[in-house]
Amino acid sequence: MRKVLFILLASLFVLAGELKAQKNGYELGVRFGDTYGSSLVIDGMIPIGSGRIHADLSFWDDGLTLAGLYNWQFPVVESLYFYPGVGATLSTAGSEVGIGAVGEVGLEYKFKFPLSISLDWRPVIGLVNYSGFHADGLGLNVRYRF
Repeated sequence: MRKVLFILLASLFVLAGELKAQKNGYELGVRFGDTYGSSLVIDGMIPIGSGRIHADLSFWDDGLTLAGLYNWQFPVVESLYFYPGVGATLSTAGSEVGIGAVGEVGLEYKFKFPLSISLDWRPVIGLVNYSGFHADGLGLNVRYRF
């Protein structure tokens, strides 16, 4: 299991290094809220094509969750964006591994200085070991823009 997580994280870093930087495209911060039952969530955005990858690494009592979503971004008014997205989660709890499909809808505000805040909702459908629909994924994201 640790090898799989290492390969996934290494792949994410390689992908991030291969992508061309866009002005204020990369973001890194934290997520607050009820996301996968976690107490600490590292939240990041990586530009790719006309969209972006929204990645989270959540640490909880006896495991962790890695979530990767593809987001589309649509301007609402100046500095305010609506973003829907789809992706997957991979969770570990002890020796158990869970896989799920996740959706996302949110609003993001980009300040004139390098800070973004967003509020989003992430429903998850558990596919392997964590079956069922989980609709409690409301979160507030605070990220620094590079």
